[in-house]
Amino acid sequence: MKQILHILRKDLRHYWPEALAALAALCAYVWFQIRTWNRPLESWPGITGRYLEGATDLLLPLAWWFLVIRIIQGETSVGDRQFWVTRPYEWEKLLAAKVIFVLLTVNVPFFFMQAALLAYEGFNPIHHLPGLLWLQLFPLFLTLPVAALATVTSSLVRTVLAILAVVLYLIAGAVLSSEIPSSSFSSETDSLQAILFLATCVFVILWQYSKRRTNQSRLAIVALAAIIVLILVATPYRKLVARSYPLLQPPDTQLQFALLPPPKSSGSEDLPDRDEKVTVALPLSVSGVKEQSILKIRGVLLEIEASNGRRWDSGWTSLYQTLFSNRHRVVVSLEIPKKEYDAIKSGIVNGSLSLAMETLRDTEVQRFVAAEGEFALPGAPFCSANWGFAREIHCRAPLRDPYWLLTTDTSESTCPLGEDESRPKAGTLAHAWVGSPGSETPDFDFNPVRFFDFSAWSDEDSGGTERDPGICAGTPFTLSKPQPERRFQEELEFKQLAIDDYRTRMGRFTFGRIRR
Repeated sequence: MKQILHILRKDLRHYWPEALAALAALCAYVWFQIRTWNRPLESWPGITGRYLEGATDLLLPLAWWFLVIRIIQGETSVGDRQFWVTRPYEWEKLLAAKVIFVLLTVNVPFFFMQAALLAYEGFNPIHHLPGLLWLQLFPLFLTLPVAALATVTSSLVRTVLAILAVVLYLIAGAVLSSEIPSSSFSSETDSLQAILFLATCVFVILWQYSKRRTNQSRLAIVALAAIIVLILVATPYRKLVARSYPLLQPPDTQLQFALLPPPKSSGSEDLPDRDEKVTVALPLSVSGVKEQSILKIRGVLLEIEASNGRRWDSGWTSLYQTLFSNRHRVVVSLEIPKKEYDAIKSGIVNGSLSLAMETLRDTEVQRFVAAEGEFALPGAPFCSANWGFAREIHCRAPLRDPYWLLTTDTSESTCPLGEDESRPKAGTLAHAWVGSPGSETPDFDFNPVRFFDFSAWSDEDSGGTERDPGICAGTPFTLSKPQPERRFQEELEFKQLAIDDYRTRMGRFTFGRIRR
């Protein structure tokens, strides 16, 4: 213990400027957060203020990274000529001193900052102590990868170059992922990749401090990068999706989907395609959604076979559509590479459209009326209506977003109507989602106070979405917690389809007006 304290005191003497810079970044973040809290949209700071506020979100982790790099490379583990190797330093005690330094200069200020922000917004930090302690993992996860890179590099410049190499690797991985069908929809391997990533970081740090085998540690990092690419390329995404969303037979579900005729042409002229993809919008009729049931379309797969024998499929693509019992129409939009589209657009195609879906059952339905001033809702003690010009409910909650579905009859809105607005017909419902089911742990974020708005949108059979008149003081609404029931897959076959009839077309712009 004496040696640990000796190293810790030495580091505090030598690296107090870096620690002070990290504390200053933390204070700047707090100042900008408080400056913009509880302000309606029309009173927010100007563009410069918004950029400065966003800069503090980036400045804080950068200050932490710089501090971690400096403290680790104070006794570098690269090479065999370090002074601490010849002195009576035990690597376990040296590593323990570094960890304690980071906890004192990063985690302790971060803990008190989050507690102060909670208290400022009226939440007692003592009541949320377990959540605050859990959030201390957030800065550790942020600094762990940089710490691993700092242990295998001998200087700040080389560490920065290593970070740039990692950034280029991530960009290349994102490009590769976009080229692999269905990889963006299936997330079954994300947990495995995260575990491998964290385990490799911990291994590299321990291995470097205990053995100082830099080449082996670097090889472990390269191996991790290769394994992640291999997982990305070799994962059978179609099989994983089929397992998560099994194909059900007609007796198992009352849902019925049918492809509708293409919309009538509005005389819009085709513009030259500047993008590499063409958007196709397929309108579907929907029936069989139960009264108390909610249907969420999670993904879509389009398979096409042209008359000339050419085949193409989109792979599973994420789609976010929510169907309630009063909605009987949905539009599925997909992108087709222009090269493939040009080869099939002039002919007739056959194929299928598969939908990956999830049903939810509405539970814990409670009715409320928006009150004047601040009022409490389950999970959010502080809410208010008439939030600026948005005419919505604005809430704040401690540590995590509550999970709610808000439903309101737009004809019961008490918000004043504009000159060009009219009161919707009775029974026109609008919905708003907040949070997700099963989220019990606090959200990893710098700010422990969660701000969110209920911006409800009506969802009618027109296939589009229209903004409802809003929620003001006196407007009734219901809150519920839909719970997942089951996942399944529905396949819709079509024959003799002219795909070009469903292409999304645009009008030609001429001096700011659309020429039809």
